[in-house]
Amino acid sequence: MIPAAVYGGTGDTFMMALEVPGIYVCRNRGEMLVFDHVEVKTLAHKGGGMVLQITTPTSFDATVTVLAEEEEQDWKPLGDNAFTEWKDKVKVKAGRMVTYKVK
Repeated sequence: MIPAAVYGGTGDTFMMALEVPGIYVCRNRGEMLVFDHVEVKTLAHKGGGMVLQITTPTSFDATVTVLAEEEEQDWKPLGDNAFTEWKDKVKVKAGRMVTYKVK
């Protein structure tokens, strides 16, 4: 039998991997948080639009989910299963770099 503390922690980790975007962007502040194993640089930030350079330093291809919001939205809870609506995904081949315009 698996102790509840171990099982609960593992379950939380699996859900967090689903429910946290790979890259979170606040467009009008020009800020971002990166949760996936990718490297991200801002190439341009003007008038709420951003262009990112995303690189995966690993030997594995990556599909990264991007969640972009305005500052006015970031204080509101997303709600249950919000991640099912995140459609912005960026594919980056192993060891490669792509440029992505934040929507």
